[in-house]
Amino acid sequence: MHDPRHGEGARDARRFLWITENVRTVSDGEELSLGRRTLRFVHAPFVHWPETMVTYDATDRILFSCDAFGGYGTLPGTTFDDQCADLVFYEREALRYYVNIVAKFSTPVLAAIEKLSGVPIEVIAPSHGLVWRRDPGRIVELYQKWAEMPKVAAKSASRFSTARCMATRKE
Repeated sequence: MHDPRHGEGARDARRFLWITENVRTVSDGEELSLGRRTLRFVHAPFVHWPETMVTYDATDRILFSCDAFGGYGTLPGTTFDDQCADLVFYEREALRYYVNIVAKFSTPVLAAIEKLSGVPIEVIAPSHGLVWRRDPGRIVELYQKWAEMPKVAAKSASRFSTARCMATRKE
């Protein structure tokens, strides 16, 4: 069944990019053959945005994961995990990205991981951060671990230039 939220991409293409021809809305699970390549579209709602969708290239087994499995940070000459001399740096940057952008959506992250669990993925190419081609399972494991962690909400208040922080565990 078509989810009307996912027509937003076509609307935005018209509104912001002035693209009005050859625009097609795709449904969850829909495949599109491009000759040698077949793309499969998978809705992953609320993995940052309500209309989040990932695209899977079944030919080369590449998951273009949008905001899922992304990270911050850059090192010169490093695009792929197998080029990275400091993978710990990128894992910390992925955690920083997760906490700042995705953590609020931990339940949808877990749902997306489950939805993609049977898909043979050799490369994960997020919109932000490192492309995982040596060990794409590593970033999935990290996201799953972070999504399953108890949530903490930090609150701060300032009085007379003194800041106090209080953390509360959310179940």
